[in-house]
Amino acid sequence: MRTDLNRIRSSQVGRQKLSPRSASREPGGRNGLSMVVVIIALTASLILTMAFTRTQSTNLLMTQNRARRDLAYQAAQTGAMVALKQMQSVEWEGIGELISRTTHVDDDGTAKFFVVFEALTVAEGESQPADLPLYLVIRSTGNWQSASVADLGVEREVEVTVKLLPRVPGREILVGDNAVANDVAANPGNYDAIQDFTLFANTSSGSALVLDPGNRIEGPIWLGSSLQLYGDPPWSDNVRSTMLESIGATLGVAGGTGVHPHPLGGQITFNQTPSESVVADLAAANVPWVESTNSPSIPSVSFSQFLTYRLYDGGFEYQADVLPGNLAGVTLRPTPTNPLGIYYYDGHLDLFDDVAIQGTLVCTEQVHFKGKRIYIGAYNWRGQQGEELSTNSTLWPRLPAIVTDDVDFEPDTRVAIDGAIIASGSVNGFGENFEYISVADVNIQGTATSTRLQQPWSLVHLEDTPDLSALDSSGNYSIWLQSDDGTTGRWYPIVGLEELEFVLKVVGEVEHATPTSYKIRPSRYRSADLNGPIATARCEIDNSPSWIFSSNDWDQLWTNWDTENELLVALELQPIEFADYLADPANFSTWSNPQSQYGLPLEPTVHIGKTLDVSHRLTPPLFAAFDDDSVPAFGGYRWKVISWRDLP
Repeated sequence: MRTDLNRIRSSQVGRQKLSPRSASREPGGRNGLSMVVVIIALTASLILTMAFTRTQSTNLLMTQNRARRDLAYQAAQTGAMVALKQMQSVEWEGIGELISRTTHVDDDGTAKFFVVFEALTVAEGESQPADLPLYLVIRSTGNWQSASVADLGVEREVEVTVKLLPRVPGREILVGDNAVANDVAANPGNYDAIQDFTLFANTSSGSALVLDPGNRIEGPIWLGSSLQLYGDPPWSDNVRSTMLESIGATLGVAGGTGVHPHPLGGQITFNQTPSESVVADLAAANVPWVESTNSPSIPSVSFSQFLTYRLYDGGFEYQADVLPGNLAGVTLRPTPTNPLGIYYYDGHLDLFDDVAIQGTLVCTEQVHFKGKRIYIGAYNWRGQQGEELSTNSTLWPRLPAIVTDDVDFEPDTRVAIDGAIIASGSVNGFGENFEYISVADVNIQGTATSTRLQQPWSLVHLEDTPDLSALDSSGNYSIWLQSDDGTTGRWYPIVGLEELEFVLKVVGEVEHATPTSYKIRPSRYRSADLNGPIATARCEIDNSPSWIFSSNDWDQLWTNWDTENELLVALELQPIEFADYLADPANFSTWSNPQSQYGLPLEPTVHIGKTLDVSHRLTPPLFAAFDDDSVPAFGGYRWKVISWRDLP
């Protein structure tokens, strides 16, 4: 019975395990989970596929953009290089030229470059180059533009800073250079020939030059008409002839020793045959002369050429500074906006005490010198210590110091001019007594060297060790420096003194690499030192009142001199030349001042010379691109690359 019971139970358990409901529940749950996993996997795969597709698309766009930026960049680079090549050719039209070109075209788009020229600007607080006007910025913009989408484009920019290196005569010829190449702008008309003369006076009527005692012109002279020499003093023909013969016998055109007393220190070229009396005067004074049928003329000058100007042809435009009607107590120097230092006045301009101009004074009517301590010097491109402000800048041509119709000097003025004077009308005036400033008398001599500084100054280094304790630095004393050839010299007012170092700072340009002789004396109270050349129609330099007295007094002086010489000859002593007799104040002991103190010396109050080896350019610009078929490879300007920047 128990056995049957167990069998029944076993049978029931088996039936329960084989129940259809129980068998279908477990397999159904597993299938749902698998479905979820599949869906998730499919979704992830889809996301990954979409991400991959998007990445591929982004990479493609990035590649396209990069290629387009590269095309724009390559265009900008090409533009800069094309501009540099163009600037170094005679075809360059200057800063106003717009240079553009297409560099790439395909179905996607077009790449081009556009080049403009700009002035170099210096950020506030940064130092700017002393020769800033020579710098130039090439701004090259590369542009890629889509062929199908109007507002789709890419730009890149390249900025190249360059500096003009003008090729001037006298420079060192380096590898890749050619001695024939010259970027100095050509002068108009006959000015190159004219500036070879210390004085060029081309009027064809009257007297082109009137010169009286107490004045000197050294160097060659060109006269369009006659010369009136020593015609003002009321002396007889006999006294005047004796004076000219005395000058010629003892001094000659070299000017003698010491200072420079001879009135004419060079050959005269006449455009008209001089009269017999003029020929006799020149023979007596031992002055050589020639006649020339060539008739050069001063090129006409438009004042507007100076009012608005360029430093180099094709360069940036600048404006002259406009002056008031009179100047006193002012120093004017070039600035970045007026790099040649051109100062302009429309009318009659008066100059009074303590005026210094480094540059060019342009006046449409008359420049009238009325004061003391006046200096004008054509810009020499030197720094405070005399250093060049740019490569070879000391070899550059200079504009004139003065451009005007007339120049007039009051008798009481004291002025020094370094540079050419262009006066279409006349240069005249002065006529005042020779006198030294009333200070302690000194007479120091020796040898010295000198170097030019920033105008108006130079430094003089005394080779010996003289006692300088009596000197001051207010211009009351001057140093006379002999020229290198020993034939002449010039006075320079002393305005700085380093007594223990034996160094003097003087007004005026002077350069002596090897020692030359010097003499220090009190300054002339009145003087005009004009270191030209001068080009004008007529030049009249009057003598001082001390030479104007009665003809009877002149005859008595001549008689006294002749009597003294008779006595000297009887004693078998050397006779005295008439010029030396007049220069000795002891022979005027019964006269009043200034003759009783100074006599009648020939040392000039007006000294016209041309001592510096400087070439002058009549009008701006200073430079023009070289253009010569004999050496075409060297045409155009030469530029130095200072920096090359890729801008963001």
